[in-house]
Amino acid sequence: MAPENSDLPPGWRTAKIEDIAVMVGSGSTPKGGNSSYVREGVPLIRSQNVHDGGLRLDDVAHITEATHAKMKRTHLRDLDVLLNITGASIGRCTFLPQGFGPGNVNQHVCIIRLDQRTAAAAFLSAFLSSYQGQRQIQDLQAGLSREGLNFQQVRAIRLPLPPLAEQRKIAAILSSVDEVIEKTQAVIDQVQVVKKGLVQELLTRGLPGRHAKFKKTEIGEIPESWDVHRLDSVAMIQTGIAKNRKNAGNISVPYLRVANVQDGFLDLTEVKTIDVNEQALSRYEVRVGDVLFTEGGDADKLGRGTVWSGELSPCVHQNHVFVVRPGARVRSWFLTTYGGSDRGKAYFLDCAKQTTNLASINSSQLRAFPIPLPPVEEQDAILSRTRAVEGCLAVERAAHEQLVRVKQSLMSVLLTGEVRVNVEEQAVA
Repeated sequence: MAPENSDLPPGWRTAKIEDIAVMVGSGSTPKGGNSSYVREGVPLIRSQNVHDGGLRLDDVAHITEATHAKMKRTHLRDLDVLLNITGASIGRCTFLPQGFGPGNVNQHVCIIRLDQRTAAAAFLSAFLSSYQGQRQIQDLQAGLSREGLNFQQVRAIRLPLPPLAEQRKIAAILSSVDEVIEKTQAVIDQVQVVKKGLVQELLTRGLPGRHAKFKKTEIGEIPESWDVHRLDSVAMIQTGIAKNRKNAGNISVPYLRVANVQDGFLDLTEVKTIDVNEQALSRYEVRVGDVLFTEGGDADKLGRGTVWSGELSPCVHQNHVFVVRPGARVRSWFLTTYGGSDRGKAYFLDCAKQTTNLASINSSQLRAFPIPLPPVEEQDAILSRTRAVEGCLAVERAAHEQLVRVKQSLMSVLLTGEVRVNVEEQAVA
């Protein structure tokens, strides 16, 4: 919760959102649903477009001018604060920049329109994205039958409120860090494009200059000396642990979830634990060299994988993460590289069971996964080339993570008044 006034610096006060907002509300889905969307038109901001630090509009939906005119209640204005109030991304927050233009939101996004004489949009957005703001949002959800915030709860969120000039200066400082984070992410995105092109060439044509003849196969054209094999003929597939009485015990161990398995790397920021017995630990333990494949979820998680290098020991994997244990004929990193390639992902998408926005594969489909198999020495040569690009990605990802930590540290001291800023210099709201 936000501290009371007695705990705040001179000139600061505690306020609720309802004290500083002139409107709190959300939008709706246009009549006609997805059929109302058009290729070009007025942006309809949905929860996937709202991210801490800014909007991502690469997959934004559009509606016609006529539909926009009918949705008067959800017309956006510059400096509106946007907060996701339902779903997995609940609590993500940003604000509309000056000059954004006409737009709408759907029912999953809350509009907080501030009295700009009292509060700066960038300051409120930063607070809601901070640890203190997210903690309140989590507390408000506690005990609810489903994930979601209502407008009354949003209005009741409390925050420490400095004078307007100080709000703007704090927001400007945090925004400058966001700009560096965005530039680092842009470098990561570009290196990933380079990696994707390199991987595509190496996995379909082999090492440059090595192959003169090619053949057509069920997965497309490959060098004549390569073969295509089912995954289960060159590796062992292991399903993951489920929470039940059969597996329960008094041995507490970390277990890997879908969130921990990224595309080509691990995210061990948050690793949960599970209590298991000795038999379950032996059955589901992850070993060095195992390839981790995700069962699914959102389409981008389908078949996503990386290699386990023994970062935690012992460690097990949940039933939404498959373990593939390669034999002598296939390298672990070659397998995960192919799984993340265009051809690999095309296979998973083609055979997956799909519902609205979700897709999943089962162990039988993973066992049947067809992979090209160069000789081991050529696999090693291919991997040495892709690792050079991976090295660049690792450096940029580490820099990105460090910048995020720097921003979090700044937020913890600036948004509470623990460290004061000089407001004599002009700052941008």
